[in-house]
Amino acid sequence: MSTAVAKQIATQIADMEPEDVESNLLRLLERQATDPSTAFFPPMLPIELAMKVDSPANICAAFGITRDQFTLLIKHPVFIKAYQEAVEMLKVEGMSFKAKARIQAEDYLSTAFGMVKNPNISDNVRADLIKSTVRWAGYDKKAVEGEGGTGFAIQINLG
Repeated sequence: MSTAVAKQIATQIADMEPEDVESNLLRLLERQATDPSTAFFPPMLPIELAMKVDSPANICAAFGITRDQFTLLIKHPVFIKAYQEAVEMLKVEGMSFKAKARIQAEDYLSTAFGMVKNPNISDNVRADLIKSTVRWAGYDKKAVEGEGGTGFAIQINLG
């Protein structure tokens, strides 16, 4: 989420009663997420928390997240899932090259989304990005067949 969006949401909830803030904040955050490649929290936040690079308070401060925002965030199922995935990734892979590449790829999704939606980018580049995104998501034909699709194998024994 951009700093501008965070400030806009903070302004909108500043005058609300405390009991109204949580439901309205979640609604506002979900409404702001117009780019499906971006979450309503920085993508590195759950990873840095899982890595325990610093205290949660210092990590949140680095991302501009207040204590109240963090309290709401850690209750949200999307954030909980992202944190659990980060913890699991670190258990399985440590901070391997592949794990670092995945983190970068997640970050680049918003750039790819912006390029696909930009009519000034050439159609070939936009088409390649769309094809790549479909492949990364596992929706391409090869990925589907690899997961037990309609493919078959013939074995010939000579001997």
